[in-house]
Formats: sequence, C-alpha cells, structure tokens
Amino acid sequence: MDPLLASLTAAFLLVLAGSPFSAQQTPVPVARVEAALTSGDARALGATVSDRVEVSLLGNSGVYSRAQATLVFGRFFERYPAEQPFRFDHRMSAGEGAVYASGFYRHADGWLTVMVRFVQRGPTWEVRDVRAEPGRLE
Repeated sequence: MDPLLASLTAAFLLVLAGSPFSAQQTPVPVARVEAALTSGDARALGATVSDRVEVSLLGNSGVYSRAQATLVFGRFFERYPAEQPFRFDHRMSAGEGAVYASGFYRHADGWLTVMVRFVQRGPTWEVRDVRAEPGRLE
C-alpha cells in the first residue's frame, strides 16, 4: 500500500474511533418495556429504568431507586394485571437523547394512559419517568 494512503487511512480510523459514530448505540428499549407491561414482569421493567426514576401510578408518585421502583411495579401489576398486549401508540423524539412514548394499558377495571420518558446515557437508553393515569388520554 502507498505510504501516503496508509497514513491517511490510519488517520481516518483514529478520527473515526473518537467520533460518536464509532460508539455502539443500543436501541431505545421500547419493545422491552412493552413486553414487561404486557406480561406484568416487574423485574424486566425495573431493569430498564435509571438509577433514580420518577414513577407516578394513578396519582401516587415518587422518585425511586431501581430496586424500589421494581417493588412499586410489582404491586401495580398485582393489582392491575394487563388484559391485553400493551403497545406504545405514540413516540416522539425530544431532541438528542430523549424519547417519549405513550400507549393505552387495558386492565380489568378499564384503561390507563401510560407515558414513558427514555433518556440516553452514554451509548445506552434507560427509562427516567413512568406515568400511568386513569382513562384514555388522547
């Protein structure tokens, strides 16, 4: 290989290695959250949240650690198991590093509107807020 071409290739690779394009970005865990809500899997949902997460379920809200949030999700699923598969109907990017998603959660007593905020932390995404409000807020 030509020495000049080899030098340019090496320089390009060094620049690329330090660029944001080189980092392996994980996808927003939308499907994981949908599956956890559908199956009532508090541990799976808890695994998607940040170290500190704001949870507001039917007017009861607080900021919790991942372990605390998992317990809160468990109590929620015991009381309000899903009656049908949950899907996010709406997704919106809020600039770089934030995605909002909302959908309707069907349980025995009716519907809840579920809203989740995903935030990018380095190459990974995590849930920063979970809200469930009565009814279908469209």
